[in-house]
Amino acid sequence: MDRLDDGLCGKVFPVNVLNEIVLFFAVIRWHFPHTAFNALAIISQPKYLPPFGKLPSLESLFIDRPMNVKKVGNEFLGIESDGTARSRIVFPKLKRLVFDGMSAGWEESDDITLKGDELVITIMPSLHYLKISGAPKLKTLPNYILQSPTLKQLEIEYCDILSQRYKKETGEDWHKISHILDVSIWP
Repeated sequence: MDRLDDGLCGKVFPVNVLNEIVLFFAVIRWHFPHTAFNALAIISQPKYLPPFGKLPSLESLFIDRPMNVKKVGNEFLGIESDGTARSRIVFPKLKRLVFDGMSAGWEESDDITLKGDELVITIMPSLHYLKISGAPKLKTLPNYILQSPTLKQLEIEYCDILSQRYKKETGEDWHKISHILDVSIWP
């Protein structure tokens, strides 16, 4: 692990984040030094998520049980506090994203895609599948996900507020997800 800390991971993920997270990599393909992960699984209990948006070749991301995470924000996307990113496209190849076992922690997410009326960053332009499970306090999904023309399947499980908010035809924000072909919402 020392070699990873000194090399790629120490640059993409700050060492203090690596020390807090136990990473389990389900790596299908890795082309060092181009950060070409096709799939990555995180099983841990961190306080915040590292900047996975800085991994341009990532196609699948599974995050399991980050119970202490209260906010999935711009840091996760790799967007700086001033709204800039290393690339104008964040998660350019990500097709599958799963947040599982979020517990009672996750309450909000950032939605920075506009600067004034101008679109400055494209986020997850290839996303086909999103699953969010076990986030009972999460209030809403970010617009960059809801408005994605490529999102074909959305699963929401055990997310009390989201289940009501996006309930088919009667939820206050159903209209924001009604274009998605396959929507599954469990209690």
